[in-house]
Amino acid sequence: MLHIVETIEKLIIRALVILLLLAMVLGTIELGRVTILEVFAPPFLLLDISKVFEGFGLALVILIGLELLRAVQESV
Repeated sequence: MLHIVETIEKLIIRALVILLLLAMVLGTIELGRVTILEVFAPPFLLLDISKVFEGFGLALVILIGLELLRAVQESV
C-alpha cells in the first residue's frame, strides 16, 4: 500500500514540475512580448511606469517559479 502512495506522489510531483515549467516558459514569452511591444510602440523607446511595474512583477513571478522548481526537484 505504501508503494502505491509513493508512486502516485511521484507522478503528481512530475506533473507539477511539467506544469510549472510550462507556466515559466509561457511567462517568459509573455514578458518578452510585452517588453518588445511596449518599447517599439509610439512614443518610441518610452515606457509607461505601469508597464515597467508589470514587467518587474512578471519577472519576479518567473524567478519565484524557478526557485520553487529547484525546491521540488530536490525533494524528489
